[in-house]
Amino acid sequence: MDDAARTKDQLIEELTRLRRRVAELETGETERAQAAEELKQQNATLAALNAMAVIVGQSLNLEQLVNAALAKIIEITGALAGTVQLDDNTGIQNHKTDSMVVRWGYTSDKAIENNRWTGLEIPIIAQEQTLGRLVVFKPTVQGWQDQDEQLLTAIGYELGVGIAKARLFEAMERQSNQLRVLGQRVVEAEEAERRRLAREL
Repeated sequence: MDDAARTKDQLIEELTRLRRRVAELETGETERAQAAEELKQQNATLAALNAMAVIVGQSLNLEQLVNAALAKIIEITGALAGTVQLDDNTGIQNHKTDSMVVRWGYTSDKAIENNRWTGLEIPIIAQEQTLGRLVVFKPTVQGWQDQDEQLLTAIGYELGVGIAKARLFEAMERQSNQLRVLGQRVVEAEEAERRRLAREL
């Protein structure tokens, strides 16, 4: 009887050990699946930031840059629509997509009219200066996650660098044109002075 009780205790102990091991394996599998999902999310984030870096590097034209970036942001986030509002020291300029993206079989106008959307506003920053804001809208049922906000914040910085470069390029073009006009005026003034001196002689 004593051996039977000991064997029963050993079986219970072995069963308990096996249950603990199964639980450890299940926990390990869950952690592995979570790590794989996090890695997938990080890869998607890096791909999105890379796509934005390509867009920012392609154009020094502010309008083209903003439109291309906004279209890519809407594609990346699955948003209904978006807008970029830039502060140009004379007020806010709106740069919107040509048309709103339609998702889930209803028109974006109906979604907005019925308040079935949620917006996320992100500052556009370059060199610690806020240049404007990026506003994107998603259907309420999808909502925004923390990783969306983190991604869009990084995109806001990337876009800020591109906008600052485009503005600098535009300012340099304006100055170049002004110098060209001033140079032409100097040449015209010199010609007029030569003609005047020639008449006097």
